[in-house]
Amino acid sequence: MPDQSRMSSWTQMVGLYDAVLGIVALPADQVSLMLPPYHVVLAEQSVTPPSTHPVVFGFGRHHHVHLTHLEWLWDQSYYEFFVGVPWVNLRAPGYEKASQVPVYYLPRLFLNKFMAVAGGVWWWGFEKLMADITQQGDLYSVRGYFLHEDLISLRTGTSGPKGHLADFPNLIPIANMISQPMVTKAFARLGPWVASSFDWGWDQADIWSIDASMKISEQFLPALSTGTTEFTGIAQAPLGTFRIRTNWTLSLPYSPNELSPGQSLAGRAATP
Repeated sequence: MPDQSRMSSWTQMVGLYDAVLGIVALPADQVSLMLPPYHVVLAEQSVTPPSTHPVVFGFGRHHHVHLTHLEWLWDQSYYEFFVGVPWVNLRAPGYEKASQVPVYYLPRLFLNKFMAVAGGVWWWGFEKLMADITQQGDLYSVRGYFLHEDLISLRTGTSGPKGHLADFPNLIPIANMISQPMVTKAFARLGPWVASSFDWGWDQADIWSIDASMKISEQFLPALSTGTTEFTGIAQAPLGTFRIRTNWTLSLPYSPNELSPGQSLAGRAATP
């Protein structure tokens, strides 16, 4: 089970997350096209077969998101879809101490709330964009913000009983890799490289194995081809889908040089 690391006691972003995540294995050379050139490269991993790399798709909704001690200033709920590439390395001048640490890069996030986009882009440097996101019954749809063109959708199917991380052995390596520290470029990608730690709260998370069908209607990232992917629930498939409902914590940005090769994949022991 991933360890949960302490973060700043002064303030951090917190919220409640209800989402369905699916993991696919794509050709490594295609996944490389989703990464910033030169500075972020694929790292060795054993989750998917050789010459492939894991890519994570997340379809969820955040509730009651705010900075601790500053809840009066900003408290919002919003939908958020993301594409994530775990098991990458940062190879940038000035960050040599972090170059061998496995980190997590999110090449695209779509949200339906402007302030959540602006804060994420400016302070953390996340690749966030506005989108039209709806969830009606078992269908979660992401459309373009201006033209409302279909981008990607997920239709969920049969769900297993509620459990916890220990009940799903296939999920444990997935939980470790998506708990890797995230790397971004702060200040709307104009500033330095920074890291941040997302604590999924695995110890208390409610988890379901769930079947799903994902349809990519528009190629919004270079490595993603249009078409449909059928997912089997994580209880039956190592790269399956699962629903998670959990309270999460996101640290303030900190220098990637504070990371060390020997630290837990699940987080960071130092204080931001």
